Amino acid sequence: MSPTPTLSPFATLLGSNQCPTDSEAAEIRSFLVEPISRAQTLATKMLRLDVQHKELMAHITAHRALLSPIRRLPQDVLREIFTEFLSRQKYCGMKTFDGPILLGRICSQWRSLALETPELWSRLHVVEPAPSAMSRSAHSTRTMQLIDGIKLWLDRAGSRPLYLSFQREPSLRSPLADNHSSVLDLLISYAPRCKAICTPFLEDVTIEIRQFVHSNGETPSPWQSLLFLRAASLRKLTLSDCVVKNLQQHVNWTKLTHLTISEHMPDHPVAEKLPNLLTKCSELRVCILKLEHWDIMMPIAISPNIKILLNHLNRLHLSSHFHLLPNLVLPELRYLILRYKEEEPWFDEPENDILLENVDDLLSTLQSSTQLEVIRFASGLPKQGLLTILATLPPSLLTLEIADNQVDPQIDDKVLERLAETRRCPKLQNLTLRKCELVSEEGMVQYLNLQTDGLRTVSLRKLFVRYNVGLEPPWTSSAPERIRPFQDAGIQICLTKSDD
Repeated sequence: MSPTPTLSPFATLLGSNQCPTDSEAAEIRSFLVEPISRAQTLATKMLRLDVQHKELMAHITAHRALLSPIRRLPQDVLREIFTEFLSRQKYCGMKTFDGPILLGRICSQWRSLALETPELWSRLHVVEPAPSAMSRSAHSTRTMQLIDGIKLWLDRAGSRPLYLSFQREPSLRSPLADNHSSVLDLLISYAPRCKAICTPFLEDVTIEIRQFVHSNGETPSPWQSLLFLRAASLRKLTLSDCVVKNLQQHVNWTKLTHLTISEHMPDHPVAEKLPNLLTKCSELRVCILKLEHWDIMMPIAISPNIKILLNHLNRLHLSSHFHLLPNLVLPELRYLILRYKEEEPWFDEPENDILLENVDDLLSTLQSSTQLEVIRFASGLPKQGLLTILATLPPSLLTLEIADNQVDPQIDDKVLERLAETRRCPKLQNLTLRKCELVSEEGMVQYLNLQTDGLRTVSLRKLFVRYNVGLEPPWTSSAPERIRPFQDAGIQICLTKSDD
């Protein structure tokens, strides 16, 4: 039987639009019987060969796996690889796709090795389940399962230093709300061991508690058991929705270099504790205070005669309570961020800006912080106040980012002209303006000319202007030609509008 098709007696019809006659159609059907039979035979052989091929490849793959270089690695080397892999994670969750549990799912050998490597179990992030979505008995059962899992996990860490993160979600259903946390009690029970073994290594602690203790102090606070916060080597502390007054005597504030406090709950009056707390933090390099709208909800009065000297503070992020700035003496300040949501990219539109409305809040900081390089704020100042701020900017400034007041916009061509005319910022590299309405094309070109001294001194690298919702950038057809010389000099210029 020929493996190739035989010559067709109907070659003249193939590839044409001619319709065969009835007799030709019968001949074609008779002619196809043999080729169809051959095709079916070949298909059967191909299927059998495909099965044989797959079986053979599986056989080859299984044997090639025996030659895999990772099989030849000594256990101590493999253990180092595991440890390095997990060191990229600050904390590991108790999930099948995370941490040492993931490694244990590869094979029995890896599982045994992971179980025998204490370092893999020294990092743990615990989320206590909220009772709002389940019955009391179901929540109790789930909590006990979590406790058993935590014990097993941390016991596998042996005597290694522990890195623990705890989060308790708020309860949405008050009948099941409970200030006592048996999960945190368990974590606290490891604190003595952490103090004895982890004190030399304890540098970074994150604590997030929601609906945990009452701020009035009526509920006994388990914070008194967190003795490891007194570790002499503690340098970074992040507190989210915690009762700060219950922590003041239990933290080694004098050694902190990084402090972040986030408060969203009105029953935690952290603002009134800030002056006394910051006074203790003499070694701070970075301070981030996210207090949202608390200067309206819970105003705090502080005497202007009180001065808090933070000699080493390099970066200050303040979301509200700008009136605290005159009380701070910050000779080494480089970055000053006054806004609502620091974690968002600045050029993205936050939901709300906290406006700087008092020129005196910022004036003293600008006058005393002679090393300032970056300042970001949303202006609620009148025109004269804004001009006063611009005239007081330190010569060291590299980045200036301002959001205008949508209700009463003030940033216009005159403001830009004053910024360039004062020559207060000869080193300025980045200028960003958000929520603009009054800046024209002519004003921007004039600013570029003044800031660069007619392109004779070009330190500016970026000019970003984002106009308010619904407003188109005021470009004319001649604009590209007018700004091209500045772009050719290396200045990136971007004009855009806010999203609706």
